[in-house]
Amino acid sequence: MAEYKQVHSFDLQISQMKKIQYELASKVEISGKIRTPSIIGGVDVSFMGEKAVGIVVCLAFPSLELIEYSYSSVEVSMPYIPGYLAFRELPAFLKAWEKIKNVPDVVMFDGHGVAHPRRLGIASHASFFIERPTIGIGKSLLYGITVEPAKEKFSQNPIYDNVYTKHPNDSIIGMSMCSKEKTKPIYISCGNLISLEEAIKLSQMSITKYRLPEPTRYAHLYSQKVKKEIS
Repeated sequence: MAEYKQVHSFDLQISQMKKIQYELASKVEISGKIRTPSIIGGVDVSFMGEKAVGIVVCLAFPSLELIEYSYSSVEVSMPYIPGYLAFRELPAFLKAWEKIKNVPDVVMFDGHGVAHPRRLGIASHASFFIERPTIGIGKSLLYGITVEPAKEKFSQNPIYDNVYTKHPNDSIIGMSMCSKEKTKPIYISCGNLISLEEAIKLSQMSITKYRLPEPTRYAHLYSQKVKKEIS
């Protein structure tokens, strides 16, 4: 079974959550190459009333064949607060994570990494618990400035931080990319322990005929399936 590190509790005030985000963001590593994964994970967390449903899927790489999936359903007491969603979603994800047998080498999240107001979206945040390289795959832009790429597969444009001044190159926090012709882009950002170049490369290698990379697409499909079963 997969294990995770207990980085902090989840019974927190907003001031405490903000402090944690800044502290962890200062430790994020977004450079260097990683070894080619043999297993790649996908994560989706969604809600049913007062319950959070966490899904983790594990796919062989590069074949993208589904190996296993796990899920958890957790009661949620924390309200939705923009910019702090990870604190609401992580407990459900971690419960699902500890059930898997085939631990992924890299994990893609339905959400964002450093493309976040405090550079710590769920993909970045979760990495400190699971100690794995992570990638954020957003279906919409949470934070930053970008120009929508051309409607050709793998066309892309950088996502810039909203408030850069001195070092424009350091302000690139992700990439908007057309993953399928004539569709809306996806928004790729580093979670942790991976460079943007590697995050884009693995995302492209995980895309078949659909808009989303297979890890997060499978996670979303199983999320819908599990919620039907629960309800």
